Amino acid sequence: MSLGLGIDTGGTYTDAVLLDFEMKRVISKAKALTTYPNLEMGIAEVLETLENNTLLTATNSAKSEITLVAISTTLATNAMVEGKGGHVCLLAIGYLPDLLEERGVDKQPFVELHHIAGGHNIDGDEKYPLDLVAAEHIIEETTGRVDAYAVVALGSPFNPGHEIQIVELLKEKTDLPVVSGIEFSRELGSIKRAMTAIFNARLLPLTQQFITTIQGLLSKRGVVAPLMIVKGDGHLMRAELAVERPIETVLSGPAASFLGAHHLSGCEDGIVLDIGGTTTDIAVLKDGSPRINPQGAVVAGWRTCVRAAEIHTSGIGGDSHLRLDHYNEITVGPQRVIPLAFAANQYPSVLTQLGELEASGWTPKLVQSSDFLMYRGDIRIGGKSSLKASNNLIEKLKSGPLSLWHLTRELEVTAPSLLDTTMLESRGSLVRIGLTPTDLLHAQGIFTDWSVEAALCGIRLYARRLGISVEETISILRTAIDKKVVAELTTVLLSQDEIPSVSKEKDQKEIQDFLVKQILNGTKSPEVIDEKGVVTYADNSWSIDVKVHLPLIGIGASAQAYLPPVATVLQAEGVIPEHAEVANAVGAIISRIVETVEIDIHPVYNVTGIDRYEVRSPVGTRAFDSQESAVQYAIEQGKGLAIEKAKRAGADHVEIEVKSGNQEVTTSSDTGEQIYLGTHIQVTGVGKREG
Repeated sequence: MSLGLGIDTGGTYTDAVLLDFEMKRVISKAKALTTYPNLEMGIAEVLETLENNTLLTATNSAKSEITLVAISTTLATNAMVEGKGGHVCLLAIGYLPDLLEERGVDKQPFVELHHIAGGHNIDGDEKYPLDLVAAEHIIEETTGRVDAYAVVALGSPFNPGHEIQIVELLKEKTDLPVVSGIEFSRELGSIKRAMTAIFNARLLPLTQQFITTIQGLLSKRGVVAPLMIVKGDGHLMRAELAVERPIETVLSGPAASFLGAHHLSGCEDGIVLDIGGTTTDIAVLKDGSPRINPQGAVVAGWRTCVRAAEIHTSGIGGDSHLRLDHYNEITVGPQRVIPLAFAANQYPSVLTQLGELEASGWTPKLVQSSDFLMYRGDIRIGGKSSLKASNNLIEKLKSGPLSLWHLTRELEVTAPSLLDTTMLESRGSLVRIGLTPTDLLHAQGIFTDWSVEAALCGIRLYARRLGISVEETISILRTAIDKKVVAELTTVLLSQDEIPSVSKEKDQKEIQDFLVKQILNGTKSPEVIDEKGVVTYADNSWSIDVKVHLPLIGIGASAQAYLPPVATVLQAEGVIPEHAEVANAVGAIISRIVETVEIDIHPVYNVTGIDRYEVRSPVGTRAFDSQESAVQYAIEQGKGLAIEKAKRAGADHVEIEVKSGNQEVTTSSDTGEQIYLGTHIQVTGVGKREG
């Protein structure tokens, strides 16, 4: 038997599965809460759970049969969003004065920016001589105060020569990691290449520590199989390469989930909804794979050169905060809180306080009646008069969570709305506990792992404020959640195609929003959704009837609860495969190794016609007299580079796929004469591992 161990560290849960490669089925699975900032704690817990299963305790043979371990992780994404990582020196070659500064690259606290003369033009000719003397001086000056170097050169897609020279100089002069922008993309976009190189360099120390820790966890448990990491495009690379190219693991979790959805459901085409604790991720599957974002992934507000799945992420999940506004309208997320049911299970005092809140008759309008605050860790607090108040508040919470009502009484504050905890919550020192969709599932008896009574108490407090029954409150809360998911899904569907005759992105968005509202019948909430999916509205004037022809594939811990009503409203087939709750981990272990090399052939014209054909690849530029010889060389070089990349990523055997296309422009509609602009060649290496 050949087994694969797949692990996914999601926003809320860490999942693990053992997959039988021969039978292609899950034979064991485990879940644990994801632990921040130390993701390895959650991974250790799921490994321990698997280890305690009969499969692994009866004999050690199962461990020896694990031939591959694959992990999808939120480490890179979270680090970029939270601003964590090493200090980077960026060597920018040939960039125009103020270009990077105008975009705010130099404003990043983790970047030390230095300009060097050099660069190439669009013909691949040297624009200015490379200033190696200045480069050596910068290296000597910065070696002791930075953690890594990033190198980008203007015009490197046309000729990477200067970038390659500086990389070689850095490797000669320093032992620190060096990252080159051309490693990640040959597309135009100097800012994208710069930020990609910076982020990759910044993530190096964090990823090294993470990989080393995971390898230690596996070794301690007797698992000696190769360790692979899922990239943002859903493909695998070995852990050693992930240490060098951690930026490519951005969005690896969602990418793994969609591959897992395909594998478990058997659907080649469909719409996948990964409904987790923190977010709902949506992607459209075509031929078994999610669409790759052609412009590169956006993380922490910066567009990068990273190939990643095109994913629509919405701040709605099992832990989304359900709130009532001043007009008693329900909002769902995007804030994430700890569910009342879970908090009461961990802290019995939460249930006691909820009972006292019910007995008090307290019905606030400016805050949520069932909200609690919990202290999570020490920080340094600045400020003047708020310093003493903040310290007093923290001291009160050190003994356990307190409801807003109890906290104001302890602090002798007039009203909970006067408690200014925004900064403390944003820093993570305080976390909020409140009513969530997870509590709603407990109240409905759908999911009952934690305190059902705490969930019901929270709903009764909301019902008192609304002046309706508990049953009615559950109904309108559930409708609000369903409506939010339907709205997000409809937005994704409408964004797949451009609206004819509408050119501006802003206008496209406004029309999409209008159509979503009309599909949901304006701004009014549906009063009833019957068993046939017929929606009844108050003051119904008109609506758009929608039928989705692709199946909706639900995965994640909450899929069973939330997908069916959404599928009903959109008249779509709802598919929730077996093991849907661990689809992310399944996707991690069934992923393939795929590496792509892009090569361009550029014609250089003179007064008589084409003078030469330049082959521009990631390793340099070479000129040929004929197009045929240039194409032949480019394909052979691309094959060699793709095989090399796939084997570096961990493949034992590599199959090659080649795609090429000419770029031409018609000069006259009368003659149909065309001018050759170049040839783009894409060589893909698809790798497999033995066993």
